[in-house]
Amino acid sequence: MWVNGKRGPGGFPAPLNSPHDRYRFWRWSDVEGWLRGALGGEPWSAEDHLRAAINAALELRHHFRQLDPEDHPDLRALAGPALSG
Repeated sequence: MWVNGKRGPGGFPAPLNSPHDRYRFWRWSDVEGWLRGALGGEPWSAEDHLRAAINAALELRHHFRQLDPEDHPDLRALAGPALSG
């Protein structure tokens, strides 16, 4: 109901994929930020952003190892230092 604006203040984050897909996916950090605002929570602190950035870098490194090596240069150009280890 939050997604469709039938509950809450509206403005729920857009899904990462097409809203017309059968299943939609959201970035948790976007949803959490919306929830904090909608439910009157504290905005993200610098520590929250740091924790999210570290988790994203670790997730990127994990998936990078699963890719075809042909795709590595493109992703390295995009991610830079996050893939240097």
